[in-house]
Amino acid sequence: MLHRSALPFFAVSALLTSRSEAQGLFHAHVDAIAVHDYRWRGIKRAAGWNAQLEGMARLGGAKTGLALGVWSNFELGTHRDGALTDLRAGHWGLSETSFWGELAHSFGGGDLAAGFIWYEYRGRAGELGTGEVYGRLRGSGQNSRKVSPEISFWYDVAKRKSGYLEAGATAPVLALPFRGVGVLAYVSGAAGFAIGNPERRPELAATTFSRKGFTSADLSAGFRVNGEKSSGGIIVLAAWHLQFAEDSATRRKWLDPVEYHGKLRTYITLEVGIRWPAPKDR
Repeated sequence: MLHRSALPFFAVSALLTSRSEAQGLFHAHVDAIAVHDYRWRGIKRAAGWNAQLEGMARLGGAKTGLALGVWSNFELGTHRDGALTDLRAGHWGLSETSFWGELAHSFGGGDLAAGFIWYEYRGRAGELGTGEVYGRLRGSGQNSRKVSPEISFWYDVAKRKSGYLEAGATAPVLALPFRGVGVLAYVSGAAGFAIGNPERRPELAATTFSRKGFTSADLSAGFRVNGEKSSGGIIVLAAWHLQFAEDSATRRKWLDPVEYHGKLRTYITLEVGIRWPAPKDR
């Protein structure tokens, strides 16, 4: 699923995932990754190591299908007062659970999808939630030899009453198939835009932009290593990022006292994951 924006782990994974997984009437898999740090739409949500789990099931044919899934983030470390975290200082554990449904259709040049996500946050203000409808159009997403452009739009229909638009592309630079292992070097870029005037609820401050318009842009270069079925479907993704952050929410460095990064900065991301059952072929 691609509701984790800025072209992260699952979007890059799509470059080497074949259509074979969608051939059967029913398909299900589980993804588990460890990520350092947790970033969402250009916003650094939780510093340090996080564990992210997603389970999904898809029913449909080779071109059209309905998928349902659940995604969760677990913060693995405690944080000092004022640190970037969705939980209260000194706490660790489950910080967010998202339930989603998606109807997708693939065609010769890519695929399109529409769906709904319900977010449940657990943290500073206790348990709360909100929901978004979204749409996505992606080109050449299943061919590792081509650029994969993508545009997505989310609109909060529950509490924020605002939208978010993201456009980007991922391009393979070098693909090296080894026995039992595939290595892909890639470059990607994405830019985000807040649509409308979000409702400024204090409990949603960590996931709400400060104003409408351009929020941030991210350019990255990295590599992805994926094991074949004999390796248990292990995936490693490492990338160097250059971010231009315009909105104050994307520049937040410290919560209390409030402290911000400059608009231009670099950082490195590392994600290690496993998919079960492993994809049958690449």
